[in-house]
Amino acid sequence: EHLTTTKDTNMTTTTLNSSLISEATYNAQTSTMTITLQNGKVYSYSKVPESTYRGLIGASSAGQFFNAKIAKRFETNQIVWSKAAAAPRL
Repeated sequence: EHLTTTKDTNMTTTTLNSSLISEATYNAQTSTMTITLQNGKVYSYSKVPESTYRGLIGASSAGQFFNAKIAKRFETNQIVWSKAAAAPRL
């Protein structure tokens, strides 16, 4: 279940209501999906069909869909930068 979706030229970003995933971004031009976990870690997945992204954002449980259909099925890289690490310190 998703909360909001924003669309740029080739990128679609969806905020998810999930205990595992906070946000998913899909780049239609490169078939790359970026997943931001609730813990702030960010992973990029290559060669992901758009139907897989749509399945994730439409799933009743994004975490279960992610574990069953995405994790360990697509080539991935953890992105060192994370939203949690980039948050300003007050």
